Amino acid sequence: MTGAKGAKGARVRSGLAALLLTALAFGLAACGGGSSGPGISDVTLALSVNAATRQPIERTSHFPLDTGEVFVSLKVSDAAPGAKLEASWRHEGKEIVAYERDVDGTRYAALSITRPANGWPPGDYEVVLSLDGKHTKRAKFAIGP
Repeated sequence: MTGAKGAKGARVRSGLAALLLTALAFGLAACGGGSSGPGISDVTLALSVNAATRQPIERTSHFPLDTGEVFVSLKVSDAAPGAKLEASWRHEGKEIVAYERDVDGTRYAALSITRPANGWPPGDYEVVLSLDGKHTKRAKFAIGP
């Protein structure tokens, strides 16, 4: 009888091990094997971006007062056709400009804000980005001497 119980126990352990391996394989595939859905990543502030790739060239989070344009480069992933990329640029917590643009697919995008006619007010700034009102990312920066 001991042999039969041992064989049955081995089959149960073998079945449990196979079940656990299958669950692990599905879990790993869900985490890294496919798309994770729409989103924003690689948010980077810069003095300029590559015109062809829209990726940042001169990365920084501190801009001199004479900076003509502040860029933010970001990667949009799995955006449905007609998805809206929204940007809200803020100074000291107060929105100074907001806009949106259509995006789709997976690619880099670049947005910017230009120096006001009367110059940049020195201080802390932030750009708040979202894709269809979700997946919000923030990038903080300063403008000053």
